[in-house]
Amino acid sequence: MGGASTMARIERFIQRTIRYGTFLAVAVMGGVLILIVATAIGRLLGYTIPGTFDVVETFMMAVGAFCLAYCESLGAQAKAEVIIDRVSSRARSCLEVFTTLLTTLYWVIIFYAGWKVLLVKFARGEKTDLLGVNVVPSRTLWITAVFLMCSFLILRFLHHIKDAAKGTMTKGVSR
Repeated sequence: MGGASTMARIERFIQRTIRYGTFLAVAVMGGVLILIVATAIGRLLGYTIPGTFDVVETFMMAVGAFCLAYCESLGAQAKAEVIIDRVSSRARSCLEVFTTLLTTLYWVIIFYAGWKVLLVKFARGEKTDLLGVNVVPSRTLWITAVFLMCSFLILRFLHHIKDAAKGTMTKGVSR
């Protein structure tokens, strides 16, 4: 009994962290949008804002990762609902196990590759070309978002295995 409540608390913590990270990413995206518009207006007036590309390039990776993690936590990814709705509940559970396993493996590989790149970039002290801003914090946010997504997917995978064993189907992880 204690294990199930601990798992539920971990799931809620991961989902909450993904949600807060996504809200932060949306705020950053708003700032980037304002910067891009200001740069476009500035160029019309014959003035450029140096480093715009560096800033956009630095933050977009983290923004995208948190948004993908948020979509995954909502179960908002694209599915072939027309096909899935026509099979039995047990077959649907098995399909969920299989597709969640594939999705998890994909994001674990992305996490592993990203982690290796982060370590290399950290050792080199990677900076943006024009502004010389360290990009390791942005890469760290990105790898954190991917790690949270992997954690969420692993928990979802465990839920789907349990559902497949019971022959039932739940809609995602507890919310």
